[in-house]
Amino acid sequence: MTYAALGPAGQRPLAGSSVPVRPADRIREAARSERYWVLTPKPGGAWALRRLDDTTGHLGEPEHTSECFGDDDVAATVWASRLLGIDSWQSLETRPGAYIEEAYAVVRSVARYPRAGRSIVVRVGPDVNDPGLILATVRERWEATGLVGEPLYTYDRSAFAGDRELLAAVAEAYELTGTWQPDSDGGWQHR
Repeated sequence: MTYAALGPAGQRPLAGSSVPVRPADRIREAARSERYWVLTPKPGGAWALRRLDDTTGHLGEPEHTSECFGDDDVAATVWASRLLGIDSWQSLETRPGAYIEEAYAVVRSVARYPRAGRSIVVRVGPDVNDPGLILATVRERWEATGLVGEPLYTYDRSAFAGDRELLAAVAEAYELTGTWQPDSDGGWQHR
């Protein structure tokens, strides 16, 4: 894409449109609608663009499907970027091999408080890259489905004297009032 094709201030047209959309407008719309683009690999080497419904955690049906890129995630993200005008993608820990538009991370970092229909959960377990390191991971849990989202924050478990101190730190960071209750996955859920 040439600079002239970007339009003023780096604006890019939406798929099927010649009207440029500013990145701030894209983020605002994603936050309002609570729907985010996710790029997922398909069997056979094609990639699909779907929408994550951030009110439930469910992925919608494919809205766009690429040609065969195999496991070339760079080619797939370039294809998706050109189609949608989205510059940045981040990998999804909860869906290995998938990527979500960066607006998702931006909205979540700005909105560091519980949102309607979601609660905060804390899970303790070993780091995937260093099993000797025990982490406490903070996530959102969708009440409607029981699914958990991407990590909001991760703490080194050894930095806390015990569970009470860890949960107090999370409650303070997220301005939570109420109580922590054990959840079915061996962690805690804020209520």
